[in-house]
Amino acid sequence: RTVLAGLPLLVVALLAAGGGDRDPADPAPEPVLRTMRRTERHKFEYSFFLRGDKIATQETNPYFDEVLAETGRVPDGPVVEYHRDGKSIKAEMTYLNNRLHGEFKTYYQSGNRFTHCTYTNGMKYGVLRNYRDNGKIYQEREYRGGKKWGTEKDWAPEGFLESVSEWVDGKRHGMARSYYSNGQVRSESKCEQGTIVGEI
Repeated sequence: RTVLAGLPLLVVALLAAGGGDRDPADPAPEPVLRTMRRTERHKFEYSFFLRGDKIATQETNPYFDEVLAETGRVPDGPVVEYHRDGKSIKAEMTYLNNRLHGEFKTYYQSGNRFTHCTYTNGMKYGVLRNYRDNGKIYQEREYRGGKKWGTEKDWAPEGFLESVSEWVDGKRHGMARSYYSNGQVRSESKCEQGTIVGEI
């Protein structure tokens, strides 16, 4: 069996305990454990474990939803990732055909939500929202095929809307505005395919 070096002891114990046969009356698939290691600035290496055995790896560029290299295969179904304490869940997701597919949720160690978005065939689609540990939203992005496409919004720590911009095919395109805490416009610019063509 693979030695899970570096994993929290509680996670290792849970995986070892889960090695028995499942109750056939329970149709729920057994979650796969995912661990993450940053290899370079824009590269992450994920390892996947089932009942204590390392079954797959993926090197990815998550900023562009790219899988750069992979070995093995991630079973279709739920995948979970833990914080370093081995107790609190860091991320919940689903894989299908070796790619992220469906809801993707991450959490602070406190248990409060951090990120919520949806993947289709390994790429982000729809609205992604990020929250502060106090529950306040601070980012909202829209995606199509893993690229920003639609309205992007950012909120200040105090809770007011700080900026709004438009994106098309992964590039800023259209109006971009920032705001003061009282809602008045602070700055305004126009972009075309990622290039600023006018400022106010």
